[in-house]
Amino acid sequence: MFLITFYHLLHIADVSIPEEDNTTGLKGKMKKSKKIKFKPAFDLDKSYWGRLYEHLERHPQTKKEDAEELPSFWDTYGIEDTYIDSAGDGSDSDTEEENEISPVSWFDASKERYENDEDVTDIIVGESLDIIYRPNDPVGAVKEERNIGELQELLKMHHDKYKRCQIKLEGPHLAICKVLEDGHTNQEIEIHGRGKCGRTFNGDEVVVEILSNEKDDEEVDNDKMYGRVVGILHSKFKETDFTVMACTSNSKEVHLMNPICNSVPRISVWRHFSREKEKKYHIDVYKVGDDGRLSFRDYFEIVPEKRRCYLFLVVYLLWRPEFTYPQGAVIQVLDCRDNFQGYLHVLNTHFQVPGHYGKKTVSHVSELIASPRTPTDEEDIRHMTVFTIDNADSRALDDALSVWKTKWEGVDVLLVGVHITDVTSVVTKGSAVDKEAEKRATSYLASERRGNHMMPEPLSQNILSLLPNSDRFAISVFFLMDERGNLLKMPYVLRTFIRSCRMFSYQEVQAIIDDPAGLEYSKTMTLESSVLTLHILARHLRKHRLGNARFEASLEDTKCICIENKNRNIDAHHLVEEFMIKTNNFIASYLMDAFRHCVPLRCQSDPPEDKLKLWVKREGYVKDFLVKLQGRPILGGVCNIDYQLEECNNTEEKFIPVQKAIWDEIRKAVELQDFKKVRYMMCCDVLHPLQGLAIEHWMNIGETAAYRCSSEGKKNTSHFSLNMFPYTHFTSPLRRYTDLITHRFVRAVLDEEEPPYTQAEVSNICARMTEKHQRKKEFDRSYRITRECKMFSKSPCTFNAIVDNVNIWHVTLYIPSLRGISFGRLELPFNLLDCSGNPKLQRHPEGQKEIICFWNKRFYRYEDQTDGISGDRSSAEVSEPPRILTDSNLHTTNIPSFQFAHFLKQVFKMSEEEDTAISCAEDRQRMVSGLRSFLPCAKHPEKGTRKLVSNRRENEMAWHYIEFSLTFSPGQVVRVQIHAEPDRGLPAPYVQLFHICDNFDLCLTHMDDPVAIFAEYVSVPVKDRKFYCIQEYQKAWLPVLEMESAASSIGSEQTIVIDDAEVTIVKTQLGRRNVYAGTISLDPNFCDVRQIEIGGKSVDMLEKMKLRESSFSDLSYASLDYLCIRHAVDKESGVWVGHAIVRKVKLKKPVGRYVDIDPDAGTVIVTFELRQNSRRPPSMLIDKPFGATVEIIPKSQSDRRAAQMIAGLKVHGDYLAKNIALGRFDLLNTREWCRRLALCMESETDLTDEERRYSTAIINNESQTKAIRRALEYPFSLIQGPPGTGKTTIGVKLVFLYDKINKRMFQEGHDSKRKQILFCGPSNKSVDLVARSLLKKLGKEIRPKVLRVYGKSVEQADFPVPLRIYASNKRRKIQKSDPELKEITLHHVIRQDGKPHATEIKDYDEKFNRYLSSSTTQREKITLKDVKAYDKLINDAEKEELEKYDVILCTCIVAGRRSLCKAVTIHQVIIDESGMCTEPQSMIPIIANNPEQVVLIGDHRQLRPIVQCQEAAELGLDQSLFQRYRANIAFLNMQYRMHPEICKFPRNQFYLGKLETGPPSVEEAEWYIAPGKELTIWPMKTNPKVFCHVDGEEETLTVTTRDGREMSKSNEKEADKLIEVFMYLVQEEQIPVKDINLMTQYNAQRSLIKRKLTDKLTEDPLLSTLLEDLTVQTVVASQGSEWDYVIFSTVRSLPHYKIESKPTIGWSKHNLGFITDANQINVALTRARKGLIIIGNSDLLQCDQVLKQLIAMYRKEGCFVDSAFPPNRHS
Repeated sequence: MFLITFYHLLHIADVSIPEEDNTTGLKGKMKKSKKIKFKPAFDLDKSYWGRLYEHLERHPQTKKEDAEELPSFWDTYGIEDTYIDSAGDGSDSDTEEENEISPVSWFDASKERYENDEDVTDIIVGESLDIIYRPNDPVGAVKEERNIGELQELLKMHHDKYKRCQIKLEGPHLAICKVLEDGHTNQEIEIHGRGKCGRTFNGDEVVVEILSNEKDDEEVDNDKMYGRVVGILHSKFKETDFTVMACTSNSKEVHLMNPICNSVPRISVWRHFSREKEKKYHIDVYKVGDDGRLSFRDYFEIVPEKRRCYLFLVVYLLWRPEFTYPQGAVIQVLDCRDNFQGYLHVLNTHFQVPGHYGKKTVSHVSELIASPRTPTDEEDIRHMTVFTIDNADSRALDDALSVWKTKWEGVDVLLVGVHITDVTSVVTKGSAVDKEAEKRATSYLASERRGNHMMPEPLSQNILSLLPNSDRFAISVFFLMDERGNLLKMPYVLRTFIRSCRMFSYQEVQAIIDDPAGLEYSKTMTLESSVLTLHILARHLRKHRLGNARFEASLEDTKCICIENKNRNIDAHHLVEEFMIKTNNFIASYLMDAFRHCVPLRCQSDPPEDKLKLWVKREGYVKDFLVKLQGRPILGGVCNIDYQLEECNNTEEKFIPVQKAIWDEIRKAVELQDFKKVRYMMCCDVLHPLQGLAIEHWMNIGETAAYRCSSEGKKNTSHFSLNMFPYTHFTSPLRRYTDLITHRFVRAVLDEEEPPYTQAEVSNICARMTEKHQRKKEFDRSYRITRECKMFSKSPCTFNAIVDNVNIWHVTLYIPSLRGISFGRLELPFNLLDCSGNPKLQRHPEGQKEIICFWNKRFYRYEDQTDGISGDRSSAEVSEPPRILTDSNLHTTNIPSFQFAHFLKQVFKMSEEEDTAISCAEDRQRMVSGLRSFLPCAKHPEKGTRKLVSNRRENEMAWHYIEFSLTFSPGQVVRVQIHAEPDRGLPAPYVQLFHICDNFDLCLTHMDDPVAIFAEYVSVPVKDRKFYCIQEYQKAWLPVLEMESAASSIGSEQTIVIDDAEVTIVKTQLGRRNVYAGTISLDPNFCDVRQIEIGGKSVDMLEKMKLRESSFSDLSYASLDYLCIRHAVDKESGVWVGHAIVRKVKLKKPVGRYVDIDPDAGTVIVTFELRQNSRRPPSMLIDKPFGATVEIIPKSQSDRRAAQMIAGLKVHGDYLAKNIALGRFDLLNTREWCRRLALCMESETDLTDEERRYSTAIINNESQTKAIRRALEYPFSLIQGPPGTGKTTIGVKLVFLYDKINKRMFQEGHDSKRKQILFCGPSNKSVDLVARSLLKKLGKEIRPKVLRVYGKSVEQADFPVPLRIYASNKRRKIQKSDPELKEITLHHVIRQDGKPHATEIKDYDEKFNRYLSSSTTQREKITLKDVKAYDKLINDAEKEELEKYDVILCTCIVAGRRSLCKAVTIHQVIIDESGMCTEPQSMIPIIANNPEQVVLIGDHRQLRPIVQCQEAAELGLDQSLFQRYRANIAFLNMQYRMHPEICKFPRNQFYLGKLETGPPSVEEAEWYIAPGKELTIWPMKTNPKVFCHVDGEEETLTVTTRDGREMSKSNEKEADKLIEVFMYLVQEEQIPVKDINLMTQYNAQRSLIKRKLTDKLTEDPLLSTLLEDLTVQTVVASQGSEWDYVIFSTVRSLPHYKIESKPTIGWSKHNLGFITDANQINVALTRARKGLIIIGNSDLLQCDQVLKQLIAMYRKEGCFVDSAFPPNRHS
């Protein structure tokens, strides 16, 4: 049967209806009724109706004597002789997926199983697994929270505090409890935290304690209540032991499974064997042994990128109080991949679809077939014309129709028969088949070829099916009607014996309806006449029932038409539906009259009134335009288009947005006089944005339909959508068990017997059937989505989507064709849209919301060729590009609401005329021609550009970036491309492309999971791994680096989009796999002007290379850059999206005579390889060039250089680098004797007395002396320097000592060339700190020649060059070199007076400055040749300068620069802050420069390496080389920075009490505070630290901006408190601003503090000068620095009712973030010398074990204060 959603009352014509016969069950006995006057029907041409009526079969009063003898009952009962008419054109669902489904029926499979005596136990989700499990501890020892008696006593004695509720688990740490007590004002209680939810399952009846909100009165909604579960009254889940659940694997911890049924948020599965093997992505799979116990079967490896393909069947075992989640074991793994049969298996498992029939059922069916029942007292009407209408391939036919003409009071009328197969004649109550049917409840017909039938196939598809030319028992309902469908008397019910003469398919019936005038009537036209008559009657019935709402048209989307094809035969479906609805409605009344209190009814409660009011308010005037709801009463009003005609009164203030494509089609249809198309497009609500949303919201507020016993009363048993009472299910007993129950009630009435079921039995059955039918409805929805998604996965489709809602996180979309898909799959998350700024949410006075998104992209059109810059340009063009607003009405046009209403009214009127007129072409043309005068005038408001254009003029480039924005608002139409990928074992749709404007799309696929798209997830860790050869080292590290490269490249401001580039793709064979490779051809001049670098190489760099190419093609897992290639194939196929990796970049130059013609000519050829997971290109794109949009996603310089160095590590040679990589710990204790070693051993470990005269460095302590000695004598050494221990000074002294040795070796002739020292660090800041220390601590008299080398981006910031890209400020501001280091900075040194190239360089600088200066109006022309000549000059000058210096200081990344490595001769490499470098970063200077001594200085207890890819970090990328060798370090144990009281906690927590405080003379310490000089701010005078508790509220950034990365947090209340404390220190304590550091872990909080302080200080002229010395930094940026006073804002905060008492790791990471990083906390606590102030929410922070101990210590020492801090200034 069909899902019916109609709602109007059945209209009965105002005619005399005979009274019902009180003696029910008597065949054909009816009381006489008042004679009524016969009226002609249908307003049709008399001749037309006469011909139709003439060919109807007349209902005989008695069987004709000369009638042809019918075949016997036995002749038509068997399967073999059954005839099925095959005149149809095939199945409605005939797709290629059906071919994958086994044709063997479930009954035959079950029979074969039992005949072969197979001992197989089906694992059914939701049911118990027959196992024996005894935990180590007795189950009785597991103590419940409270017993039921205690809970009931709490409810009775403290009813205000304790409430009886039903719990709904919304997630691992959130539950909503619905109060079950009547009259309670607060209907729901929120529970936050896993501990507060208790050991509850979804749907449990629990007792909840209400938590007080007093603490958060100002912050919480007073209408909300919060609580915690104190006990369980009843748990339906626990009624079944060892329940099997379908689960998915958690993305972070594979042993935590997420049940799809949400019965519990997570279940922890056994991993005993996998854990022993240390297999991170392995889980244990168990089997049930012969003894019924679980035993280990095998491992299953979860491939990370295919995690969503898996579905795990987990058996629940137990849940102990000490465990956060219940325990279970995996017993089966389903892997769907891309197989439809696998998808169907997952669906069946998920929705508990029954498969095999029980053994008793199979036996009982065999008995039924062997002894069929013979007719007894049934009315034999086999000689009458009866036919079925169903899908062409359906065999389970349970309903048939007939229409006969008969005489009633002397007038010809119609007798319509609805014949339902009499299942009760074969299946008796309580039989094996009946029990099987009750257990199954319904049929799951994913395929008619092998559906999961409620009744076994021999019954449902044979002896009980109304097959053609087969005798069958039936229960028939007869309706006596006139030609307008009016009932002339009460319908009656008979047990009949019928024979269907034909099975019509819906397509055949529709063909008859579509062309009735084309039928040639003859004596053989009885069937066609019957079909047409029923169609006309059904049309009148729909008019009575629905009014104008009958004109509503269902959406026909050609993209999904092969799946959802009901609309193609809509009239045929309506024909059947109307008579089934009428029959079900009558049978319900029929049974209610006999058994009023025990009839099963199909019901749907009214939506809650508050939801209806909200809907009416939200939709406003749009509700009257909804065709679906025309005439529908809502809250005392009625939806009616006439109201809008009255209200508008010819005004055009309101508009109805219509899709432009739809409006064009409507206008075209009017011109072509195609009324059917006009009617469809006007009456299909979901085609129009506002109407579509209104209908979607209407459907969402509706209550779920259910079965209820009639004893619950009319209020609870009416049907809201159908607007009927009573209503039941009767017409499909082969597919629904409730219909079979209804049949038994009908038989009881006919036989005048007692009801077959009691009231209690009916209520119980209704409850079970409701649950199972709801599951079946979800199955149907999921099956439809699965088939659609399988199509999308092969061929993504483009849809016009309607914006449903906007917020700061995402845009929610509604696509009518994909209705039923969860909103989470149809969203535009801002974090995947690569926005350049935080979206801005705006609210209009009328309540409408809109949000504006911003982008800043390098966008070029390939046809825009340029070779230079014109000198005639305004300064505005250079300084900043204009921001472009893209058109938000790109796909819609506005129609005045009055005109739209008037036009729709005319469509209604003409549709009415069409229903009552002959359906012929002439009449249709006549009707449509009148529509032209009512066609509205559309308005096209354009609010921006439709296409992005590069910011350029003729022969010039104004800017490399284009800034543009787009506004989103509800009702707006946007274009998206839908793809599909596995999720929970099934394909699920997601937005692949978002169409911003005509020539720019955003790809969300690679933004969502760049590692899976551009690289591969690796499962083998590199952390603490032993390597035996270089090849193994490279094979392990390069894939991990590729993961990090892919993750960190996404969202880069350097992404380049080239529109209409020439691409060629070829198919080739690589080993055993097919590979799609290709090339992109670019003009070198085009790339030069736009500074397009691919693989890190510019055209100029390629030209200088020997082979003019850059390649990584020899490594299968390495790449140069990443590509996203997009080509619009056509409107139907959408956009082909291919993701590729760049293998090679080559500059192809002309040869021969072409060189003289144009020496600069050539082609940049980018060779790429499509990733295996990328969609195959269409065949039309293979082996031929085509234009495409190419998005180049470059790797970062650091990632590319690290990969190149690891890949270039030599197997032979590079002794030190190779052995460091392989983890040869013996290097730490190996010394090879040579002259240099002798000098090192002879060397002092500190400065001599003479040298100390020119130095400010303090004398070494004992630990420093040992560390320096080891660094001097061994080739590889490590020095751990905790905060304040002088590791920077150690680095300075090592530089000085190494330089002395190098100079002596050169002077003595042992070195032919003077050796240099390379001093590196992870960041410019860390290197600048050492460089400044070198200048300060070593006087010129003894200082080595030091040179600071920056990266090219810093050089360009100091000396801008025209045509160079100005760095985007999306993540950080432009960084310049340190002005204090100007005299030793390379790019400044080469410009110093006396340097060989200084004059020429300065000339260029002046020339460029004149051009870039905003004050200059006249500029000379600058060409690319000028810029290239300048670059060559700079390179030559730098090369000459590098070899003159003793010490080179740079970052690890710059240390791998080829030009630097060639110009220097490095002997020693010192890496400072090496604990912050990943191992590959540390290896860059070592591999690139081949040193003979390496020193790592750092502290692995402070900041760790920053890694973007969490999976790569877990594999070991976040472990530094320093940490890998941590077992052999020289530890500096004396700190000189912090006050002892500040140092106390870090000393004990992070350094095991080994850290001591110096110097011996306390008065000389920088941290020393003289008695009487203590600040008044400290609670304890001599203890300069305090923790200030603040209950704040955190906010989150939704996208990465210059204020912080995506998900960065801020807390305004903490910021205000921090500023208050800061002002107290400055104004009351007179602390200089430069001595204070305002510190936080989040960039968003840093930006907020800086913004607030700037606003506050600029208000007062006296305070504005403080801004110059203001320091607001993150913890990461504060590493290596120190201040007298530090104010630290922890930011994270939650209200007390959301804080977990026993937090899990996942909860802590989510709610505490960086706070859980002990290394960052160590840095934060160790920056202050004289005073530390911490501001935060102590209730939340105590969930972290480190901070819990910190707060406890502060409380104990009296250093903990509340928000009443700092002290009053006047106290």
